[in-house]
Order: sequence, then structure tokens, then C-alpha cells
Amino acid sequence: MIGNGICVPALVISPYAKKGYVDHQTLSFHAYLKFIEDGFLGGERIDPLTNTRPDLRPTVRLKVPILGDRIKDFDFSQQPRPHLKLLLHQVNASQQK
Repeated sequence: MIGNGICVPALVISPYAKKGYVDHQTLSFHAYLKFIEDGFLGGERIDPLTNTRPDLRPTVRLKVPILGDRIKDFDFSQQPRPHLKLLLHQVNASQQK
């Protein structure tokens, strides 16, 4: 494998996200699928031959040691933080430039 694909920034929004944590892991898009499989399917891997979207690179999410894991972005032992309510802000015509 030459590389793991393009660099894509991501935000983790969750009541269990580690506060102020910056993740410097090398991740691929497969990290999200692996997180779902590990967290919600008990580690069972979705078979790329039967999920209607064949994965031609299964080793990317399973066997490449350099690739990290999204689980490191969370702390499920912490008390979940309350949701943050974003307030709407109306812009008057006089405030527009």
C-alpha cells in the first residue's frame, strides 16, 4: 500500500467525547466502520462480500498497525456531559455587509 488516502479533518461530537482532546492518530475512513463494528457488533466484521459494497482493501481497517482507532476519542467511563444548546442569531439587514 502506498498510502492511506487523503487527509480529512474530523470533529467528534458526543457527550462522551474527551474534552479538549486532539487526536493525532493516522486514521482512514475505515476507522469509523471499525468503531461501529467494535462498539455495536461486538467486534464482528461486516463481510464486504455481502454488504452490497465490496471493500477491495479490507486490510486497511484490520491489519495495518499504523492506523489508529476512533475509540481513543471517547471516555465512556465519564458522566455524559449535558447537551449544548445553540441559540439562533438573527441578522438584521443593517448588520449585513
